[in-house]
Order: sequence, then structure tokens, then C-alpha cells
Amino acid sequence: MCTVHPIESRIPVPLSELPPLAGVQAQTDLPAAVSFFKRVLDAIPSMAMLLNPERQILLANRRLVEFAGAEDVDELRGMRPGEMLGCIHAVESCGGCGTTPHCAVCGSFRAIVDAQLGYGQTQVCLMVRRTGSGDEPVALEVWAAPLEVSGQRLTLVCLTSATDRLLRDRIDLSILPQAMALVAETEALTRAAADEASTPDARRRSLSLLQNASKRLSQVVHAPGELAAAEAGELAVTPSLVSARELLSSAAADLARGGGPGIRLESSQEDAEIETDPDLARKVLGQILLKSRTTIARVAAGALLGPTSFFLLSNYAAWATGWAFPYPHTLAGLGACFAAAVPFYRNDLISTAIVAGAAFGVPVLVRRMSASQTQTALAEK
Repeated sequence: MCTVHPIESRIPVPLSELPPLAGVQAQTDLPAAVSFFKRVLDAIPSMAMLLNPERQILLANRRLVEFAGAEDVDELRGMRPGEMLGCIHAVESCGGCGTTPHCAVCGSFRAIVDAQLGYGQTQVCLMVRRTGSGDEPVALEVWAAPLEVSGQRLTLVCLTSATDRLLRDRIDLSILPQAMALVAETEALTRAAADEASTPDARRRSLSLLQNASKRLSQVVHAPGELAAAEAGELAVTPSLVSARELLSSAAADLARGGGPGIRLESSQEDAEIETDPDLARKVLGQILLKSRTTIARVAAGALLGPTSFFLLSNYAAWATGWAFPYPHTLAGLGACFAAAVPFYRNDLISTAIVAGAAFGVPVLVRRMSASQTQTALAEK
């Protein structure tokens, strides 16, 4: 008996009840009878397909047929998108594509279902595709919209590569802010190094810091190209045997020179040799260490910033608008407004500190207790 995942309840037609291929062919005959319909699909500059209410392929343009590695659309007819694309999860359930737990977070599935419910939708689909040469990750931008043809409710789906979009998002969210911060840092260090009023030692220190900042800025600028090359499988690497301890020490030193948190390595741990590209591995380790390190100062700053921002903005707005309690629009009135809110600000600080301490401190405490228990058990053995 086939077990279907509960996500099917969102879909108008039960996905596990597939019509026979003859029924799919009958659905295909209607749009295919309109001669220009196939030409319209082929004219779309991206991969495109037409689905029936059961999300089976009726028609596909030549770009999609070529991407799927098929000879013609007849090989794809009756398949669902995940089965046609070779998604590794499409065969995990007897119901096929759209009936596994992974489908609940699939961008393609969500876009198509939303279109079946009556409105167009665009989603990013990240999948692992099984091909003859092995598994490969694929990022697709999926656009789907409802389409009614002679009384039949069909779904038009277009697929394009989402690699460029994801790369732009990463640049905007990560690389660009880093680059802007490093530019500001290099400008400040340049002024400090050129300051004739500074001592020779201070200027030499500024030049040393400027050299390090320039190196880090160069790495950040080249990061998008390296990322794109890595995703395309074109990144040139030079593997060699390196010491794991030296690799970690080098990554920690780079992090410290860049103003990041200090990382202490246990000298008592055994060393090991690994085969990797030392430069690439050091960059990856540096990013992992930088993002995974949560310091007390950062938690404290975050706990202070939230209540303080709310305190300043909300009370200024209350004073300016006269909302709730009208204060005179003078400096004395503004001061009185803020003074009246100080007890609430104090309570906000205390509650935020408690929550932040629990949220960040408890996991650390649990990890340390677990490590201590493990060491005790090993010692007893």
C-alpha cells in the first residue's frame, strides 16, 4: 500500500492517483492541436513545460528536452518535474515527485502548487540531480502560472538557472558589507600612516595594519569569482599534504590579524596530515571560525542595542507626536519624556539580558557539561 505524505492535502487532486498514460495523451492532444502552442513554448527563452492538474508533463520545449537528456518530448510525457529533472528524492516514495517529506520545502513543488491554487509564483529550487556521471547540485528559479486552455486548467512552468541570482544575494548580504568595512578601514589606516604628527613607531604600525587590510580586501574582492568557479566545478586547486595543526594555526592567525576573535588551539591534541589545497582550506576555515565564534562582548552589545534603540525611538516619537502623554515640545519636555520611561528601559534591559544569557549561555553550558562527562567516562575506562 502506498503511503502518501500529508503535504498532498494542499493539492486539489490526490497526487498518488496518477491517470494512465492514455489519459495524459488525451489531455495533450487538445493543446497540441493548436499549432502555434508548441511554437510559443519553443520561443520562450528558458526551459518551459505544460503540466496537467496531476502535475504531469504534457508538453515541453526543446530547451527542457535537451536539459533532461531526452530525444523528444514523448520521453518526458507523463513524468512529473522532479522525475524528469532526476531529483534524488523523487524516487523515495511510491507516489513519486511531490509526495516525500523533502517536497514540503521544494521551491519547484511550492511554485507549481500555488499556481494550481490560482496565482503565479516564483520560487528558487535547490536540488541534487542524479545523472549518468553522478549526483550534481542544481539551482533553478521556477516560475509557474495557471493557464486555462479550452476549459482545461493547466499550469505553465518556466525554469532558469538561479546560480547568478544566488551569487548576487551572497554578494549583497556578505561580501559587499565586508568590502565596504575594509575600504573604510584602509582609508583610516592610510590617514594614520600619513600623519606626520604621529611617532615613527605608530606610523610603522599603521603601515603594517594597512598591508594586512589591503590583503584581506583583495581576498574579499576575488571571493565572488572563486565562489562562481567552485559552483561551476572550474576552481583550480593544488592539493598537497599539509599538517592539520599548521592549517588551523594559520587560519586562526589570519583571523586574529583581521581583528577577529582569538582562537586557542590545544597543543596536547594529536596532529594529522590531510591532502587539500592549503590556501583554499585556510580561507574556508577562517570563515567558519569567524561565523561560529560568539563572544560575550557581542552578545552583550546585542542585548544593549535592542532595548536602547527602542527606548530612544519610541520615546522620541511619543514626545514629537504627543501620543499617550503630551509633553511640551521643548528640551525640558523631551527630557521629562525620557526620564518617565527610564524604569521601563531598565526592565527591558534586565529581561533582554536574561533571555540573551539563556539563549547563548545554556547551549555553551550544555556542550561543556557533555564534554566534561565524556572526558570523565574516558578517564574511568
